[in-house]
Amino acid sequence: LAAGMGALALVGLRGAAHAPQRGDTAAAEEKVGILALADSLATGMGASAKVVQEVRAVYPDVMDAWGNLTRPAAEFKRMMANGGVPGALTAAQVAMLSNMTAQELLHPKNVSRHDGNVCADDEESHQGMCYEKCALLTNNVYPIRSTAWSCCQSEPCSFFN
Repeated sequence: LAAGMGALALVGLRGAAHAPQRGDTAAAEEKVGILALADSLATGMGASAKVVQEVRAVYPDVMDAWGNLTRPAAEFKRMMANGGVPGALTAAQVAMLSNMTAQELLHPKNVSRHDGNVCADDEESHQGMCYEKCALLTNNVYPIRSTAWSCCQSEPCSFFN
C-alpha cells in the first residue's frame, strides 16, 4: 500500500522538474491536488491500521466479557433442558401458586389458629395481611407496626420514633 502511494505521488510529480509555462498552471494545480489526495489517503490508511491494531489488542478482553455475559443464559438453558433447576418448583406447583390470591397465600387454610388470630403466633396482622412481629424483628426496640415495612417505639408513630 505504501509503495502504491509512493508510485501515485511520483506519477503526479512526473514532469514537474521543468519550469512551468503559462498553460501549465492547470496541470500544476492538478498535480498539487493529486499530492494532497495521496497525503490524505496515506493519513487515513495509517489511522485505519492503528484502529486495527487496537481492536486486535482488546479483542481477547471483549470476548472474555461476552462469555461472562452469555454464560449464565447458556447454563440456564442447559439446566432447563436437563429437567429444570434443582430444588425449583414444579410446573404444577407454580400453576397452583399462580392461581392463589394474596389472601390465600398469607392466610393458609390448612393451619389451625386456636386463638382466633388469623396469623401465626410469631406474626401480627396489619391491614388484613400477616407480617412477622416487630417486637421479634427488632428485639423489642420497635414493637409497634406502623406500616407493612416499618415499626416504631411508641404511639403515635412518627419519623422520630
